[in-house]
Amino acid sequence: MEFAMRDTPIKNARIVAKLRERIVDGHYPAGSRLPTCQELERDFKASRMTVLKALDRLKRDQFIRTDGRRGTFVATHPPQLYRYALVFSERRLSRFSQALFQATETIQSESLRRLPPFFGVDGHTDVEDYGRLLSDVRAQRLAGMIFVAQPGILSGSPLFEDGGLPRVALVEEPDVPGVASVSLDSNAYIRQAVQQFVRWGCRRIGVLATAHQSADWRSRFEAALCQSGMETRRRWLLGADVRFPHWVPNAVAAIFDGEACPDGFLIADDHLVEPATKALVELGLRVPADLRVLAHGNFPCLPTSVVPVTWIGFDACDILNAACAVIDAWRKNGPPSAPVRVEAQIREPGESADLPPKPGKERP
Repeated sequence: MEFAMRDTPIKNARIVAKLRERIVDGHYPAGSRLPTCQELERDFKASRMTVLKALDRLKRDQFIRTDGRRGTFVATHPPQLYRYALVFSERRLSRFSQALFQATETIQSESLRRLPPFFGVDGHTDVEDYGRLLSDVRAQRLAGMIFVAQPGILSGSPLFEDGGLPRVALVEEPDVPGVASVSLDSNAYIRQAVQQFVRWGCRRIGVLATAHQSADWRSRFEAALCQSGMETRRRWLLGADVRFPHWVPNAVAAIFDGEACPDGFLIADDHLVEPATKALVELGLRVPADLRVLAHGNFPCLPTSVVPVTWIGFDACDILNAACAVIDAWRKNGPPSAPVRVEAQIREPGESADLPPKPGKERP
């Protein structure tokens, strides 16, 4: 009896691992009935108590469900097929990350997909959410992982032990081999922005970007404007540091200084929208009478604007659904051969909620 008691935890873990393996590899398909307790006792040469404890663990992990006297069944929507980890390296979320977090609620209310968030996963193993994520990976409770930023800082961690688990990063070129890419289509963004200015009949275009937006992006935007017959000047294409919003009015004033001023204005980052539009009001510019403004915002989490603007940005639900679709296809057919690009959208005021997001927190 003493030997059996010592052996129970070992047998329990072995039964959990074996049954979970059979569920994950499809030996027991979703919705199928598991063998009876008596059959499992014989199969694993274990006591009923040990088998029941193993089944209870699988039930808590959402792999199985019980249905009274009818028996025990594999969950209709088991976690290894419907649960996608959304991994944030940040603790205080950017506006883009806030939009993604908000979008998880919409996706979960409209589909069977579940996207549990994990915050502050930045390589430090003492972070609580790192431990939760690692537990999910080792227990095979995930269809895949979606990294909001570059995953390279985690490449040597146990999170990458399972080479078969699909991993997607929301960046153009992941810095870890074997990670798929789902990113924002900057060429489509530029094309749609230019087309909007053409529809408005604008001739002179100013742009307020951020310091991190590359010179290549600015060059491509400038070239697209010129090809469409619009004028821009280097002093109309300025950058601002989002960490210092009190300097944004100076950049806006510089863009609109002089007799020949832009009649179209792109605010190319959502962190800049509120201080930039306030600066337009302080300069006495009438929007849209004097100036048409196209402002960046990630749907559905738009920033505050104090003047009428048309929004250009990316739908966070589209981004996450694209990442989940890549993971689903990977599980069926293997790693993708090409990156996925999500196109920008243009929306007039009222087409998406204009309420500003709540400030970032340790845990939204």
